[in-house]
Amino acid sequence: MNLAEGETDPMNAQILRVHGKLEEFRRKNAALSREHKHGFQLGPRLAEARLLKFEADTAVRIPKAFRRFCLVAGDGGAGPAYGLLPFAKWEDDVRRSSQYYDCNYIARPCPLWPGMPECVGELDSTMSIWDQFLAGTMTIASAGCSNLILLIVTGKYRGRIVYVNEEVDGAAYMTADTDFLAWYERWIDTLRRGWTMNSFGYGLQGDAPAILQVLEDEASSDVEREEALLTIVGMPDLIDGMPTQISKALASPVWFIRSAALSVVEKHRVVSPGSAILTLSTDRVAEVRRMAAYAIRSAKPPAWRETLVQMLDDTVHDVMFLALCGLLDAKALTEDDLRPLIESSDAQRRSSGLFAWGKMGFDHHGETWLEARMSDSEELVRYEFVMCADKANWDNRQLIFRQMLGNNPSDEPFIKPRLKTSLWSSLKEMVGGH
Repeated sequence: MNLAEGETDPMNAQILRVHGKLEEFRRKNAALSREHKHGFQLGPRLAEARLLKFEADTAVRIPKAFRRFCLVAGDGGAGPAYGLLPFAKWEDDVRRSSQYYDCNYIARPCPLWPGMPECVGELDSTMSIWDQFLAGTMTIASAGCSNLILLIVTGKYRGRIVYVNEEVDGAAYMTADTDFLAWYERWIDTLRRGWTMNSFGYGLQGDAPAILQVLEDEASSDVEREEALLTIVGMPDLIDGMPTQISKALASPVWFIRSAALSVVEKHRVVSPGSAILTLSTDRVAEVRRMAAYAIRSAKPPAWRETLVQMLDDTVHDVMFLALCGLLDAKALTEDDLRPLIESSDAQRRSSGLFAWGKMGFDHHGETWLEARMSDSEELVRYEFVMCADKANWDNRQLIFRQMLGNNPSDEPFIKPRLKTSLWSSLKEMVGGH
């Protein structure tokens, strides 16, 4: 079927409109097109006979919007992330899944739903849980590594787009788009507006005023408010009215709205609600504290350093380390800030403290509490002690390395390379001095 044919059909008309937007963007952004493998062009249209055979073999009818797009607009090519996969690729993926699981894997009802909680961690491994939850889907695009973009082909939410990362804990994210065409057109509109693409797929459709309206509307649900905030993260600038709504969201009783608002603060460095940002550094929900660390280190409201130092006491290592990195990036750490970490009863915290000590270039001053880490019971900490001495270029590091090697020969794999590097640096300094 030609693109111009069947314009009176609503779906074909939408495909024609979407294709026109894509062509216009490609013409106006020739340099950007050359940077992408797909060049913002679609592949040749898919032959319906191939699609019919696939559907007969799998006992699955491809959702109408995606099916029609492949037949009328093109097979693979221009699309979010690394572009749409061609029929041959997703056909092969489905075939391998059927062999690995069972022949009806793609035809089984998909169990995913919008706003589902984290599902990984309930079984022995991340892969085993995703094996269960990804039935009834097929991969239509790759976002790199284990990040996949899926089309649901069975069940209640057939036709919807889902984002997953197969190798990490978390939940599948079902986009707000009603079908493939809505998702694909949103992608093109996002490109044309010049919004950030690395977060595409999260959030709502619409321009900035439409997104602001969702936040201002008292009838909006908590999920809609969260999605609106996630959409603002991708915008290049805030519009009038948004800072007020962000302040309200930071004070929301709903934790995921607070977290989403902090994402906006981080991206746009919103300083005006500074006290609210600092207050969230002690939020009861660890995920909110984690996002607060990001926001504080980015926006740097008044008293930001003192707050990040206090967050070094956070019992959740991920939160503590984000605060530590924020202070490191700003070169705002002191030796006194790091001593409690290095003397901690927790090995991860001791290791993180040594990492920061070395990055800051602090000397050891012959402090026994610091040098005690030479013989730490945890290999991870001893390793970081070696790296710390090397990064900070301690004068007596060669002696320290030799002593550590004598005390614990099993540490040779990470001590010897540093010892050799240290000796070589000393030799070059001696030669240079002459």
